[in-house]
Amino acid sequence: VVDRTDPRLAPALEQRRQTGGFVGGLTLLAKDGRRIPAEVSTRVFTDSDGNERTSMFVRDVTERVRAEESLRTSEERFRLALQHAPITVYATDTGLRYTWFYGPHSRFRPEDVIGKRDDEFLPAEAAAPLMSLKREVLTTGLQLRRELHLRLGGVDRFYDITTEPTRDA
Repeated sequence: VVDRTDPRLAPALEQRRQTGGFVGGLTLLAKDGRRIPAEVSTRVFTDSDGNERTSMFVRDVTERVRAEESLRTSEERFRLALQHAPITVYATDTGLRYTWFYGPHSRFRPEDVIGKRDDEFLPAEAAAPLMSLKREVLTTGLQLRRELHLRLGGVDRFYDITTEPTRDA
């Protein structure tokens, strides 16, 4: 049974009335009173006798909702932990282009680096050791940790860098 208190119900019924169908999320009520998040797809059609019928597909998405909430919570904790720490976290592809970047205290913004290599936005003398370190990790497949001294904007900076390869399943 559809939970009649679900605020998505009225728009779903209106969409069904206007288009003859609905695809979206609704909350169902189980016999024992549990609320079950579901994906619902309906379609109104006329059978061979001229009677209006409704076909409906319902999928329980409880596990997906739990996984999404767990991921959201994990990401929020990650952001909170790094929000006040002088740490930058990033990912690069095998071409050494940044694919993800998070560094609230970095001098760079994600839009400054995503899709670029170090040598495309850093001076050559700063980019070279960073790229060398990343290439070594890709070649060996091993995690490396190094302290690098880089001169950026006329200022000497020291970075403690840990780099490791990531692999798919």
